[in-house]
Amino acid sequence: MEAYTRVLIERMGMLLILMFIMTRLPLFRMLLDRAVTLKTGVLYAVMFGLIGIAGTHAGVLAGPEGMDARFWIRGVDSGR
Repeated sequence: MEAYTRVLIERMGMLLILMFIMTRLPLFRMLLDRAVTLKTGVLYAVMFGLIGIAGTHAGVLAGPEGMDARFWIRGVDSGR
């Protein structure tokens, strides 16, 4: 259990560092400083949706034979 927790905290830290770097980009800061309209709402939804997808793909596969902690997991085997 400790190994799973360590790997998940590591992945969360990497995503937080990526988000911190993104907040320093002028284009991203311009988006954050605008008033919320339909266009900026859609941009926020797309941006944070992509972050959620990246977080899912950077996760850890847990199975009966142990964990697969590769950073980008390509696919899940059916076990057949």
